[in-house]
Amino acid sequence: MAKEVEPLDRRVPFEVVRRRRIWCPVYRHEVEVEFVEWGLPGFRDPVAVRSCSAFEEPTRITCARLCLDPSRRTRGSAEGWFGPWPRG
Repeated sequence: MAKEVEPLDRRVPFEVVRRRRIWCPVYRHEVEVEFVEWGLPGFRDPVAVRSCSAFEEPTRITCARLCLDPSRRTRGSAEGWFGPWPRG
């Protein structure tokens, strides 16, 4: 009899919280952000902002969260990416 395989989402953690220092596209300065990332290890992408140092109370985020869009985390086209987005 064939062994029943457990679905992948029950064996591998998909959601991870990571702290990153990025260029804020809204406030136009460097901020420290806690992102909720989703996906397989090595292929995780940010899906939510848990906290941000741009705000007096870091968990009360009132901006449009443009930092979730990788194309918006830049200092400008001439300077390129603020830094590489580490995968994993």
